[in-house]
Amino acid sequence: LTDAADLEKFEQDCEVGEENEWHVAEIEIDHEVGFLTFKHRSIVKVLLAMFKKMSAVSGFAIEPEEWVVDGERRYSTPQNTDWMLMAWERVKKLGIVLAIILFSDQTNLSYNGRQSAHPFVMSMGNIPEWARWLEGGTELVGLLPNIPPDLKPEEKTRAFQQAADIFIEPLRRLSKLKGGGLEVEDSTGVCYRAFPLLYAYVTDHPESCKVTCTMACNSFRPCSICLAEKPRLAEVEDPIVLRTVRDQGRLYKQMESATTKKKLSALRTTYSTHFVKSLLWDWEFAKTIWGNTYLAVTPDIMHIIEQGFWLHAMKCLVKKLTPSERKILLERYKLLKAITPASLLRLPQAWVYFTTTANFSASEHRAMMQILPLIIDLPERVHIRRAIVRIADWYKEFIRAEYHTDASLIRMETATVVMVKALVKAFPNQKSKWHIVKIHLLVHLPATIRARGLPQEYSSNTYEHSHKTTVKRPARGTNWKNVGDRIVKKHVQHAVVRQLSREVGGDKTYETAMKEACTVGRRVLTKTHKRMVVGDSTDPMWRSYVAVLGKPAMDEMASHLKLAGVKTQVLQVHTALAIPPHDRMEWTAKGQFVKASPSQRNFSDVAINPAGKGANWYGRCLVLFHYDKDGATKQAAYIEYYTEDRQVCHVTGCRRLLPTRGVDNYAIMDADCILSLVHVVPCCKDPDVRLLNRFVW
Repeated sequence: LTDAADLEKFEQDCEVGEENEWHVAEIEIDHEVGFLTFKHRSIVKVLLAMFKKMSAVSGFAIEPEEWVVDGERRYSTPQNTDWMLMAWERVKKLGIVLAIILFSDQTNLSYNGRQSAHPFVMSMGNIPEWARWLEGGTELVGLLPNIPPDLKPEEKTRAFQQAADIFIEPLRRLSKLKGGGLEVEDSTGVCYRAFPLLYAYVTDHPESCKVTCTMACNSFRPCSICLAEKPRLAEVEDPIVLRTVRDQGRLYKQMESATTKKKLSALRTTYSTHFVKSLLWDWEFAKTIWGNTYLAVTPDIMHIIEQGFWLHAMKCLVKKLTPSERKILLERYKLLKAITPASLLRLPQAWVYFTTTANFSASEHRAMMQILPLIIDLPERVHIRRAIVRIADWYKEFIRAEYHTDASLIRMETATVVMVKALVKAFPNQKSKWHIVKIHLLVHLPATIRARGLPQEYSSNTYEHSHKTTVKRPARGTNWKNVGDRIVKKHVQHAVVRQLSREVGGDKTYETAMKEACTVGRRVLTKTHKRMVVGDSTDPMWRSYVAVLGKPAMDEMASHLKLAGVKTQVLQVHTALAIPPHDRMEWTAKGQFVKASPSQRNFSDVAINPAGKGANWYGRCLVLFHYDKDGATKQAAYIEYYTEDRQVCHVTGCRRLLPTRGVDNYAIMDADCILSLVHVVPCCKDPDVRLLNRFVW
C-alpha cells in the first residue's frame, strides 16, 4: 500500500459483501421479535479451498484403508472405521468421500460474559487430526444469530434449525448420489468427483439437543442419541434403543396430524422431541443403520469427561473432605507439584482445586486426573480412592489409546460399568444419584469408536481452540458495538492481504511451507509425541525427546519447527556438567553437552532397556549430549539408575522403585537405548520409595 489510492482500494476490497464470499441472511422468529440477521460464507467454496490447501499435508487421505494386524482389526483414524469403509463401498464407483466435520457452540467474547457469538465451523475427517489445528484445517463458515434468551426452548430450536439450514442445505444436496457431487481439485491439480457426507457434528450436550431437536437435560429422555429415560441414566447395563432418522420422521408426522394440543404435548413429553424438522434428516445414507446421522452427533470427551463427570466427582469430593484431610492433601500436592515440570503436567497454580473446581480448564482437569490418584490415600476414604483410581485408569487405557481393537472395546464396555458403579458407591448421597447425561453418554463411546475412530478425532478441543483466532481476538479489538460485523470484516481483511501477497510474489505459498514443515516436524506432532512441549527447546522434556527421536539433529528439527511457527532455542553448555570424576576423563572434549535434568532429584523422565537385558531398567537422565566418533556425530545419555522393587503400591498399583547409591549405579548409554519417558514421584507415605506414575499418558 504505497499511496492513498491503494489504501482506498484496500478499504473497498475489504467491504463485506457477496464479492468477498460473505452473504447476509435473515430468519423470521415471530411478530414480536421480528427478524434475526446474520452473516455466512458459501460453504461449498470454503470446502473447495480447504480441499485444495490441505491435500498438500502429509497424511491427507482420500481412500479408506482397513488396519489389520495379525488378523486383528484396529480402529484409529476415520480412514479405518466402519463408517468410512461402508461409505466408500457405495461411493467409490462414482467418486470419493469427503468426511464433513461440523462444529457450533456459543462462546463468550468479553471477560464479563455480556458479549457472545455463535460461530459455525467446518473441517474434514480426510485431514489428519494434528493438521486440523493448523491454518486452513478448520474454517469459520459463519456466525449463527444470538437467539433472544426469553424465547421458549422449542422456538429457540426452530430458530437454530432455520439458520443452520442455510449453511448445510448445499452440502445435503451435494451428498446425493443421484444428481449430487462436486468437482474438487487437490494441490497438484488432480480433479476428483466428491460427495460430502456428514462424518461428525461436534458440540456439547445442550447444543446437540438443538441439532437433534430433542429436549434438554431435565426432560424425560434427555439423551440426544437414544431413548434412555432420565431415572435410569446411571444404569449403563440397560439395552440401548437408538434414535433414527426414520423413527423421528414418523414422530414428526404424528405431531403434524395431532388433532389437539393435548395429544401434541403428550408426544413431545413421551419422546422428549420438539415439533421441529432436524438438519440431520436429508443427508444421503441418513436412513441406513451405519449412516444414521443421529450417531454423527458424537459424545465429546472434553465436555462429558474432563469437564463433565470428573468435575462432578471433584465437587462431591470437596464436600466430603474434612479440614485435616485437606491439609494432608495440600502437603502431598505441594510435594508432587514441586517435582513435576510444567511441560509434563499442567497443574493448577493456586491451591483452590479442592475448594472450587469450576474455574479450571480441561487441560488442568486432565493434569489433576494424572496426579490425584497418587495423593488421595486417605484411611477413611477407601471407596473414593478406588473410584478416582478407576477413572484415571479408564481414561488412560481407553480415551488416550493410540488405537482400539474389538477386544479392547469389549473391555471398555465392562470397565465403564465397573467405573460408574464405583463412582455411585463412592458418592451415594449425590443429589441426582448420578443419573446425568454425561454419565450415560459413556455408553455410546465404544460404538462411536467403531464407527468414527478415536475420541480425539471428534473432540471439541480443536474447534474451541480456533475460537481464539477466528472470533475472540477480532472482537476484542472493537468497542463491543456490531461485534459480528467486525469479526466478519477482519476475516475479509485477512483474505485480501493473503491475495495481495500471492499477487506480488511474497513469501512461500501455504502448500510449500506446509510440505516442508510436515516432512520432519510432523514426527514431533504425532500421537506418540504429544507429551512434548514444542514451545521451548530448553525444557528437559524437549531434550529428552531429541534423544528419543535420534534423527534428525536438533538444529534441523528446530528449523522445521520454526517454519511451522514454533519458537525454539537450543541450549548448549560445555563438558563440565554433572559428570562424576571417574567418567570425566573419558568424555572430556568429545563434544558439546546439553544439560537435560532439572535440579529436583525425584523426577525421572527416561526409561532404559540396556543391551542384553530382558526387563526395563529405570534411570534418571542427568545429561544428554552429542559427541564425535569416527567422524560421525553420536548422541548419548548419562544415567543414574533406580533399583526396581518387586512390590507394587497397594493403593495405586504403581511399581515401586528405590533410589540407588554408589559409583556403579551411573552409566553412559547410547540414545538409541532410551525407550520412552516416564514419571517417577516419591511415595507419600515413604519418601525414600519412588513410584512409577502409571496414570501419565
